[in-house]
Amino acid sequence: MLTILIMIKKLLLFTFVVAASFQLSAQDGTGLATFNPIINEMPATRSNPTPGRYTQKCVAQYQTRDGWSNAYNVNVNFMSGTALNNATNTFNYSTTSVYGVIFWDKGQASVIKITTYLPCGGTVDRSCINSVLGPLKGKDQDGDVWRINTNNGYPY
Repeated sequence: MLTILIMIKKLLLFTFVVAASFQLSAQDGTGLATFNPIINEMPATRSNPTPGRYTQKCVAQYQTRDGWSNAYNVNVNFMSGTALNNATNTFNYSTTSVYGVIFWDKGQASVIKITTYLPCGGTVDRSCINSVLGPLKGKDQDGDVWRINTNNGYPY
């Protein structure tokens, strides 16, 4: 039974990686991941932002056995579960949750379900993401715990 559950988890992860590799872009010239999926054909403008997503440069770390990993300065793509479902053409993500997506390389992304309470509703924007004092906390698709500092600074 446990072997079947592990195989199902690996199949779901493989399916996500394959879907993401078809829809999501690779790194930009600076080595930071960028996010240009096939979500909306029209780019968001200041007067008409996309309500389900917001990108911000952050400092992210994941928990290891010995403490926290190195700090990574990355673009974090904050998205509602609805926007993430639309981006991946799945129903794998909770529509009442906010996710932080970090792209590392082509086809490689960490999808972090934010567990810190955020008052976003369906609109994920700067004011919602930066409404919390201290780092955002969450878990990725592998069960790893993350903290994301939206201030681009220390301490956590």
